[in-house]
Amino acid sequence: MMRVSVNKDDPGHATLQYGRYDVFLDGQLIKGCITADEELGMCEVIAYDDKGRATVEGGRLKTVVRYGKVQLRPIGGKK
Repeated sequence: MMRVSVNKDDPGHATLQYGRYDVFLDGQLIKGCITADEELGMCEVIAYDDKGRATVEGGRLKTVVRYGKVQLRPIGGKK
């Protein structure tokens, strides 16, 4: 089980030095993932509006946490 994150303060950040990952939640590719944890079944993703634009709240990028079966796959790796 693995955890990856683009947040430099997250314990999964160091994992990104080994490459980039596609994140799947319940079999669907997730767009705008910030942190994903296979063991916890959690991914934090950017919140998008109905036009597909990232949303900002209080001057910060708005995110939501989603739960389900999380799979991390190295980009260019086998599916």
